[in-house]
Formats: sequence, structure tokens, C-alpha cells
Amino acid sequence: ALGVELRGMTMDGVPLIAWRGTPEAGAQLPGGRLDIWSGQRSRSSRWPEQSADLQQPRRHWRQEVGAGFAGFALAGGEAATVAITQEQRRSYECIVAYDLRTGSEIWVYADSARFATLRAGVGPRSTPVVDGGLVYALGASGWFRCLAGGDGGRLVWRRRIGARAATWGLWASPVIV
Repeated sequence: ALGVELRGMTMDGVPLIAWRGTPEAGAQLPGGRLDIWSGQRSRSSRWPEQSADLQQPRRHWRQEVGAGFAGFALAGGEAATVAITQEQRRSYECIVAYDLRTGSEIWVYADSARFATLRAGVGPRSTPVVDGGLVYALGASGWFRCLAGGDGGRLVWRRRIGARAATWGLWASPVIV
């Protein structure tokens, strides 16, 4: 059966888990050991030669972003037109919307908050969530924010989660139920 095995805890109380299971279990995780790791020790710096089935990707634009570890949430329906992320810009924790066609900034919401440690690095860690035109984002410093994405990133509300951020910063992406 496919399952999770607890392998221990870090000094900060973060559980160390590993996936376990067999191919007969049905759903599988990628990787030879069903643990998401490929075991590949090196990677190619060149894309394989073009073929009928595989075409080399083309860069459409390039955009510098602030520090942080957040991914991008796509908005705009099936034909997504906006990418929203969190980033650290100097002493401001920012939620930023970028145009997917051009890479240009559409709007930015900036809050006077900064998370930085030598061990954990600088900036927000969680990927925002978009639902019904609203953008929900939890910053590493502990601010949970809701913005009106279609209204220039206007702040709808914000709440402080916890008295202070943990050693690694707050990193959980919101879930809409």
C-alpha cells in the first residue's frame, strides 16, 4: 500500500517523512523508489535536439523578481493571463501580479514586513491562492492577507497569524474549502 512513514523530527519540530509503497498500490509517486526523487546526479545544460514530438522551449520574456521562495498562482480562467506571487522588496513583503503575455507588473501590494534569517534566507515562502477574484497569501512574517485581484490588489483584510514567525518563517499556502 502507498503511505507515509515518519522518519523523525528536526530540531525545529518539523516532521521528516518519506513515501513508501509499491507499484501494485495503484497511485504512484514519480521516481524509482516512489519517493519523488529521480536519483539523477547531473542534469544537461542543453535541451535535446528538436524532433516531431519535442520542440525546444522559447523564452517569451524575462522579469527580475524580489527575494523569496514562493511559487506563482495563475489567474484568469483556463486561458490564464496573470501570475501572482509573493516576494521581498527591501523592507516590504509584497504580493505582485504579473502579465503572463509581457512579464510586466500589473499591480503590487506592499506591507511593511520583512522575514530574514541566516539559516532560512530572505522573503516569503508560500504560494498565493486565487479564488473568485480574491487573492489569499500568507507571508513568512505571519501576516495573512486577502486582496481584491481584479481591483488593483486592493487590501480586503489582513490578520496576524501567531505572535512571531518560526525559525524558518511561516510557509503554508492557504487552502480554500
